[in-house]
Amino acid sequence: MDASGNNIRALNAPRREIEFDWQLGRYTLRYDDTTLAVEWAINGRRRVSRHDLLLLSPLFIEDAIRVDTLVQPLRRAGLFAAGAVITWFSEINAMVPLLAPALSLVSLAWLIRLVVEWRATGARTVICDSNGDEVIDIPHERTEADHRRGFEAGLRRAIEVVHQKWRDGEL
Repeated sequence: MDASGNNIRALNAPRREIEFDWQLGRYTLRYDDTTLAVEWAINGRRRVSRHDLLLLSPLFIEDAIRVDTLVQPLRRAGLFAAGAVITWFSEINAMVPLLAPALSLVSLAWLIRLVVEWRATGARTVICDSNGDEVIDIPHERTEADHRRGFEAGLRRAIEVVHQKWRDGEL
């Protein structure tokens, strides 16, 4: 306990639920003794995926999405925007009048992808299944550090317990 009487260890206590806003949606992750549920909500629509803890890896990956991954969407957006401008002011526009607007829409789609990926840059924790396929990312900047660490510790322990029960033949 500290001088104010608060128990500092309670901050890193295992947590069974965490929420954060990321990539245009609100994510809620919660787990019980056998399942990790990932809920994603945007504009009132909700989607839930469930993952068996036995199929998840207890080894989480600390990673960072780098800014250099944004170069490709930026190039493509610029290419389609240039194509739209060139088409608009050329004779092709008279023959195919909807080509310039179509190229503009594709360019806009690449810009939207760029913005979404830009929001996702930074440190994250990646939870994978036993095959190494990514299940969910937990962005560090969008979660409170103690809550995130507590959730990760609790989930890691729950996965290890399920794996041990399976090895012992209890499942």
